[in-house]
Amino acid sequence: MNLVLREDVLKELGYEKLKFLGYTEDKHRWRKEYDIDLADLTKHAANKLRDLLLSVSHLPRVSARVKDVERWIAVLADPEAVRCRRIKDFAPMLKQFLKEAPKHWVYEIRADSEVYQPYYVAAVAYHPPVKRDGYTSRAFVTMDLYWEELGMFRKANETFYAEHCEDLNVARALSERGYSIESLDTLASYTANTQKYREIHNKIGLQFVAVGVAEEEKPRKDSWYSRVSKIRLDRDGVGSRVVVDLLNEDDKEKEDKSRPPSGSFWKTETCDHDGAETDDDNDLNDKIDSLVQIGHACVVGEDNIICAQTGLAGSSILQKNVLLAGQVGISGHLTIHDNAVVYAQSGVGGDVAPGAVISGSPAFDTRDWLRAVTAFPKLPDLLKTMRQLEKRVQMLEDALRKES
Repeated sequence: MNLVLREDVLKELGYEKLKFLGYTEDKHRWRKEYDIDLADLTKHAANKLRDLLLSVSHLPRVSARVKDVERWIAVLADPEAVRCRRIKDFAPMLKQFLKEAPKHWVYEIRADSEVYQPYYVAAVAYHPPVKRDGYTSRAFVTMDLYWEELGMFRKANETFYAEHCEDLNVARALSERGYSIESLDTLASYTANTQKYREIHNKIGLQFVAVGVAEEEKPRKDSWYSRVSKIRLDRDGVGSRVVVDLLNEDDKEKEDKSRPPSGSFWKTETCDHDGAETDDDNDLNDKIDSLVQIGHACVVGEDNIICAQTGLAGSSILQKNVLLAGQVGISGHLTIHDNAVVYAQSGVGGDVAPGAVISGSPAFDTRDWLRAVTAFPKLPDLLKTMRQLEKRVQMLEDALRKES
């Protein structure tokens, strides 16, 4: 959503009032207009720009610019309440909508399994029309999707043309393409299927001995016809060694394999009302030291403290008021709930309950951990004492047997 300030507006306001938009004195000397991407503005900056434009509303075409800014303020307040007017506006509206979605995920019901499939939205981009060889291509918006399947990352994208989004709000446009953001139903379905996968994925690839007849279906390329072959599994009473493999890739699936998304799209910096920089991907009041690694699709809640040399693997969720001391490792795909504390050099491999204080690797309750580490240096002496007691007991038992 771009807004152009004309020369008369720039002269009337002056560069001092527009500094918070990146407009400098050098630009003021030679530029006849200044292009502003409203998607780069925070709510504070958008409100300040609207007030400035209202102060020069007597100038031509300024009232239309005021409406554009007010429209973006409405998007920031509630992305679902505003309908898209132009395909060009859909990209920033979609980004703002997904920025508020948990973990920047969208869900789709997979036709082959009838379960909710979550996708991480790694990028949203607008592609303008391109003229080439007397032909002009249509403008469109792409949404890059990543998901993890059997330990591998895959990538796809969804394309929106004007008929897919104009005169619709973002939620409706996504719904008509089969996508939705997280709800109680989608979260429950995803949680249940994740638990089911964790229970069975280690069994994939186990070998066993099979007898009888197996069928192998070999579809022909670019044809509806497939050939079924029968294979005898045992010979002379001896079965064949069989392994179950769920991977069945064609050339396109192999090409779809991808590296994990970087997450940099959601870390773009925007300017607020006083010129300070804010990070779109983190909530307010987080304290994050240097040398901290935060993996893809992680969520960091409000008022968290993450100390140096801490690492969060992908899809880790930190709720509010979480403290991670130095050199903590988080294994990923887990949730650390509100007010939890993890002591230094701890390794967390599962969900952490609200208010829990844990230590160690693997981490467990700090009170138990303190008792354990207190006893640990004494283990050699305890072992020596146990052996001496065993010898004394053995001597007493031998003496009793002789007397009897």
